[in-house]
Amino acid sequence: MFVGQYTHTLDVKKRLVVPKKFRPFFGKREQDRMVYATLTQTADGAFLSLYPPGAWREAADRLDRAARERPEAERYLRKTMWDAEDCMLDGQWRCILPMRLIRGAGLDRKVVIAGVLSRIEVWDAPRWAAMDERLRAEAPDLQRFTYGTPGTPAGSP
Repeated sequence: MFVGQYTHTLDVKKRLVVPKKFRPFFGKREQDRMVYATLTQTADGAFLSLYPPGAWREAADRLDRAARERPEAERYLRKTMWDAEDCMLDGQWRCILPMRLIRGAGLDRKVVIAGVLSRIEVWDAPRWAAMDERLRAEAPDLQRFTYGTPGTPAGSP
């Protein structure tokens, strides 16, 4: 499970280094050192989502099932797959991020790499800082999704 956050600087070749703490989740075989990167756009802003092979397969399967049931899920599936790229991690755990994804996510040289359970998010550092400040202010209210509120089961909005 990916958790934690790390500040990183993309080098001139636009390579991203996977933090040491995250590396065990990719496996030891060379084919396990594949990263699937996709542009993600939310109300909080644009960022890159990086998935190891198993998590990518699970996410793709969930999207595929949803797309068969709802037209908007089909559109989201198309957008996600069209914006995706695969990247092999080299011996130093680096991958070259495609320029179209870097531009789409608005990444500059300084980025924040954050673990979010089955995926890694890569954010432009100033945008991350603004979002982090907003989330810290909202944290007392957002905790109801974990702890619940009196008379409300955990996980209920």
